Formats: sequence, C-alpha cells, structure tokens
Amino acid sequence: MRNALVVFLLALAALVVALATYDATQVGPRLAEVERILAGGDPQDVHPPVQVARLVDAQLPRLRATVGSQVQAAIEPASGSRSIMRRVAWPYLLSLHLDRVRLQGLHATLAWNGRDRGLNRFALRAFGKPLDQLTPVQAATVVAYTHAPAVYARHPDWLRVRAQRLLERAGPMEDVELNTASAH
Repeated sequence: MRNALVVFLLALAALVVALATYDATQVGPRLAEVERILAGGDPQDVHPPVQVARLVDAQLPRLRATVGSQVQAAIEPASGSRSIMRRVAWPYLLSLHLDRVRLQGLHATLAWNGRDRGLNRFALRAFGKPLDQLTPVQAATVVAYTHAPAVYARHPDWLRVRAQRLLERAGPMEDVELNTASAH
C-alpha cells in the first residue's frame, strides 16, 4: 500500500512538472501574441457588453476549451500539432493566465461569423448597429449565429430557435441595460 502511494505521488509530481514546463515553454511565451490579438480587436468584441458576455457563457459552457482552440488557430494557423497537451493542457493553462472577461473578449474577437471574425462585425452587418446597442434578441441572434454560420445562413428559422434557447439559458435580460460594457 505504501509503495502504491509513493508511486502515485511521484506520478502526480511528474505531471505537475510536465504542466509547469509546458506552460513555461509553450503558453507563457505566446501570451504576448494573445495580447496583440486583443489589442487589435474591435473594442466592442474585446470588452463585450454584459448581455453579450452572458450569452457567450450560455452558448459556450466550455469557454476555456473553445478559446484555447481559437487562439491556437490564430497564432499557429498552419500547425498540424494536436497532441494531448495542445488539446487539453493549452486551454487550461491559458485560462490560468487570463480571467473570464478576457476569455470572452478573445472569443468575441476570434469567432467566425460566416464572412470574417468578430461578433461586432456581424452585428453591424446583420443589424446595422454595434453590440452595445442590440436588443437581447438581436444579441442572442449574433452570438447564436457564430455556432454554425453556414447552416444558419441557409436556415434562419433554426437560428431563431437557437437564439431563443440561448436567451433562456442566459436568464432574464431585464436587469441588463443597453450600452453597458462588461463588468465581470
């Protein structure tokens, strides 16, 4: 029994060392690139309004994993490396460096909207106004659209259903005022 405990503790220590090494060699050096993505992003995406942030959370319960994949694709577009460390450790370690608001901002900036990237660009194209001026239904439609732009472009009725589900998951929006920046 004691030998099993020692083996377990050694394995756990090796895992911690491996994650710390991976963080120091792979994630940490790329944080400047992540900051450049945010610095170059549309302010409405980088700091999404509260209602949009809540809808992003409702759409992406695994926000950390989604943003990790988006960031990897943005900074290493030609990389075919999808090792277990890339798929699992990268998103987790990235989220240790960035708070939820920054993760939401990265998602809003990098989300594919069928033509280009960014929730605000799609909001301007679809509704002629920025994220902070959208009604809750319009905001839900913008966030929902990025789930499957090619499908929803052909099936707007499916988009309306998904947007409604997002609104239900996000909870009441009456307490969210228009033109409010994210205060998370």
